[in-house]
Amino acid sequence: MVAESLKSLGSIIQQGFSLPKRSVPTFDGNPLEYYAFTKSFQETILDQMVNPASQLQYLSEMCVGKAREVIKSCSVISPASARLRQALDFLYENFGQKHIVIDAHLNSICKGPSVKPDQESLHKLATELTNCQIVMKAWGFGSLLDSPQTLESVFKR
Repeated sequence: MVAESLKSLGSIIQQGFSLPKRSVPTFDGNPLEYYAFTKSFQETILDQMVNPASQLQYLSEMCVGKAREVIKSCSVISPASARLRQALDFLYENFGQKHIVIDAHLNSICKGPSVKPDQESLHKLATELTNCQIVMKAWGFGSLLDSPQTLESVFKR
């Protein structure tokens, strides 16, 4: 029984070493990327490390541009767990609130650059529309996509 458990544990450890190393992307403050970033940060840093100071260090390194500016003042807060919580709250308040993400999606599909009649441009627009639709429906705002103003703006592109 113990031998089987050790063998199983060895197999799990060996699998861990053979898997490619996961990385968390940087976050520049783009609301369209907020949820993907925070989910990845949760799974790769927060769930794997217990030290809030180290977690905050990783968060600081992964945030660039506007996102880093938003959290840089958190370094004066004590203790480290409060610094981390405040930094995560600031990121949410500035980039993750539903209305901010919805506006970013609508701007992406309505105010983006003109769409060229080639496969790549049309595929990009279709992807933006699909991503927008998924978010809007998940949050109960699917009707925004059906409004005459939204449809007109998309068709004008």
